[in-house]
Amino acid sequence: PLTISARKDFPGLDDFVLDRVPAGRWGVPGDFAGTAVFLASKASDFVTAEYIKLDGGFGQSTNTVHPSAP
Repeated sequence: PLTISARKDFPGLDDFVLDRVPAGRWGVPGDFAGTAVFLASKASDFVTAEYIKLDGGFGQSTNTVHPSAP
């Protein structure tokens, strides 16, 4: 989760992000596997040009900019 430099440059960034993830945790590979399997299957043949967010709800958060961000 996040890059080492981002964690170093912005202390508290991990907590800031997790406080805004309704799922309350970082994603793990298994969270993404189902979507990947679906997209690779015939079930998704009619799905085109879709943006599928796999972010635990973070994108729905109203304030996703860290206070110390430039």
